[in-house]
Amino acid sequence: MKTKKILAVLLVFALAMTLFAGCGSASEPKAEAPAAEKSEAPAAEKSEAPAAEKSEAPAEEKPEAPLEKITISFAHDKPTTHNVHLRFEKWAEDLTEATNGQVEIEFYPAQSLVTLGEAYEGVVNGVVDITVITPALCPGIFPMLEIFDLPCVYKNATVLSQVYWDCIQKYQPAELDNLQVLGVYCMGPGALACNTPITNMEELKGKQIRAVGLNGECVAALGAAPVSVAMPETYEALYRGVADGVLAGLGAMTTWKLVEVCDNLTLTPMLGCSAFLIVMNKNVWNDLPADVQDAFITTFEKWNPAFIQGEEDEATMALDSFVETGTTMNFLSDEEIDKWMEAMKPAVDKALEARESAGPAREWYETMQELAAQYNENAESYEDYYNSIAK
Repeated sequence: MKTKKILAVLLVFALAMTLFAGCGSASEPKAEAPAAEKSEAPAAEKSEAPAAEKSEAPAEEKPEAPLEKITISFAHDKPTTHNVHLRFEKWAEDLTEATNGQVEIEFYPAQSLVTLGEAYEGVVNGVVDITVITPALCPGIFPMLEIFDLPCVYKNATVLSQVYWDCIQKYQPAELDNLQVLGVYCMGPGALACNTPITNMEELKGKQIRAVGLNGECVAALGAAPVSVAMPETYEALYRGVADGVLAGLGAMTTWKLVEVCDNLTLTPMLGCSAFLIVMNKNVWNDLPADVQDAFITTFEKWNPAFIQGEEDEATMALDSFVETGTTMNFLSDEEIDKWMEAMKPAVDKALEARESAGPAREWYETMQELAAQYNENAESYEDYYNSIAK
């Protein structure tokens, strides 16, 4: 019995040791629990932390792409020393500044790319982006604008330019649809430069007079013979006797040095007007960004009065030089002007009738006369200016 008790105690002791060993092995993972907890953290918690850090980091700023440079070619007939060209250069500088350097104008002055007579075809066909056209040198292309070659009394170039611009805005002639008109300025009224005095219509009869466009038909109605010569060739034509005289703006008399071969001038307030349109190729215009188009419009609105003033300055400087050089200036009386206007009526009627299919030609001409009378009221005439400096 005693032996059984001893065996029972030993059995209990062995069983206790076995249980103790089992408890020890179960406690080992508990020592590794923190590591296990980290490794078994929910996937959402692990992915959210880095995402939150990325969303709060400042976005990297990308540098703005530089503006694409736009180079626009501009061809005209004036030399680089001419006031008209110098004004164009100032406008170009203003345009470049207004576009933050995006647009640059590349000039081709002095007919180096296209002549004045080729300017229209050049700009329409993309030879040049911008140019200056004279409708009188493009027969048949500008039927409505040619009406400005018909006689109408203007006191100075500013009046003429205002009338011209107003008529374009009012009638929107279809002949300009393939061009973008940027600005308009006019030379005139003009004068007859001859070797002999012209003070009345009788003295004009039989003379060979350089006159272009409808001016030529009006000169023919006065009894003279019109001669079509480009302005740069006029000096030679007068020198060689191909022409006895020239009908042109006052500024042209000094620009082309015509007073060296003609020492008599007759102011013609109803003739000798010449318009200049600054135009751009329509496709080039349409391809420009809207903000660049706006810059063209605003800078031309600013500078166009300066282009007109340039023509006024040329006219008054020419009159100043006539006084200094003793060039003979002749003026037509009001009665003589009325006589010339009456003699030219058949030519006017013929020209208007020929243009009725192109637009309201007669209404256009009447509007010209009404506007001219309106603007003339507060304008100083070239005759008044000359008399004020010739005293």
